[in-house]
Parts: sequence; C-alpha cells; structure tokens
Amino acid sequence: MQTEETSSDDNAKAQTEEMSNDVNVANNLYLPIINNDRGKEVRAYCMTLCQRIERKLTFRFTQEIGEVIKHAKRIE
Repeated sequence: MQTEETSSDDNAKAQTEEMSNDVNVANNLYLPIINNDRGKEVRAYCMTLCQRIERKLTFRFTQEIGEVIKHAKRIE
C-alpha cells in the first residue's frame, strides 16, 4: 500500500513538472513575439499547449476520483 502511494505521488510530481515545463515553453515562445508577424502561429501553438495541459489535468483528476471510489468500495 505504501509503495502504491509513493509511486502515485512520484507520478503526480512528474506530471506536474511536465505540465510546468509546457507552460514555461509557451510563455517563452509567446511573450517575446506577441506583436511579431508570427503572432498568429505562436498563439495557435500556445493554444495547443494549453489544450494538452488541460487534457493531462483532466486525466489526472479522473484517475484520482477513480482511486477514491476504489478506496471507498474497499471500506464498505
């Protein structure tokens, strides 16, 4: 049980770090060239990154809810 929790925590930390990296990439690309001719292309890329982050968060949240339900069923 302890190993599962540790593994889950490690996975959550890794996913959070990956999402943070995605946000940093988006900020580093988007902010400097906001008024550039490539602005539309950059905004589209940032939107894609935001959608990836949203999907990861949704997936992680769904996993956590599933774990809570499994745990609740074991308690019953």
